[in-house]
Amino acid sequence: MKNARTSRSGASLVEVVMAILILSILAIAGAASMHLSRSATLAQRDRRTALEIANGRIEDTRVAAYGSISPFAQNYNIYYLSRTGANWRVTSADPGEKAVVNGRQRAMQTTVQYVDIDGGSSSYDVLRLMVSVRYHANTSSVVALETLRAR
Repeated sequence: MKNARTSRSGASLVEVVMAILILSILAIAGAASMHLSRSATLAQRDRRTALEIANGRIEDTRVAAYGSISPFAQNYNIYYLSRTGANWRVTSADPGEKAVVNGRQRAMQTTVQYVDIDGGSSSYDVLRLMVSVRYHANTSSVVALETLRAR
């Protein structure tokens, strides 16, 4: 005859607690992984949107009349460009332009700099145009595009 103490069936309380602990750890790890994945996806979406905004601004400066976006002095200083409707404005102070990146207002800067490539002749003068758009509150979260525009 078998002893009633040696023939146990079922799980002990310690085994049940250990199983619950292991499943809880796995659930927390899965939730954290999904949260990080979603955060990375949203950051990429914001970056892509900011890049499209910057590219659109670069294209706007390419089709603008050369005289409307060129600095008022050929002194190699960097000037700021801003646009109101169809008119471009060149200033020495940052106008504080904003772009809407996925529903949030973010800083955008468009700058222009006169560059004399050959050192004297006006036939090789170009404008260096730079556009930067911040896509997150973090200061390093910026996309920047640059192009040269000939006369």
